[in-house]
Amino acid sequence: MTPARFQCQVTRRIRTSRTPIPTANRQQRHVHDLGIENFRVLTVTTTAARVERMLDALEAITEGKGSNIFLFADQTGLANSNPLDLRWVSGKRGLVRLAD
Repeated sequence: MTPARFQCQVTRRIRTSRTPIPTANRQQRHVHDLGIENFRVLTVTTTAARVERMLDALEAITEGKGSNIFLFADQTGLANSNPLDLRWVSGKRGLVRLAD
């Protein structure tokens, strides 16, 4: 899937949701609706190249800002590590561990 096509699918999902993700985060909808103060959206995909394409699409949607709410990993990395110890790639391209 090309980055443009992926971006189109993600954009369509955000547009069809009740409140777009960036707006929902600023409005603290997760706290109001669910009582959850902090959360992360974990995404495991097939390859590291696909992670890069997903990061590119996220940057395009957030106008280059990215988002630390989203964490990405590929199947190989997850198969070789405990999910809590794995270094996930954040939506701002930083490496983070769930256990930290």
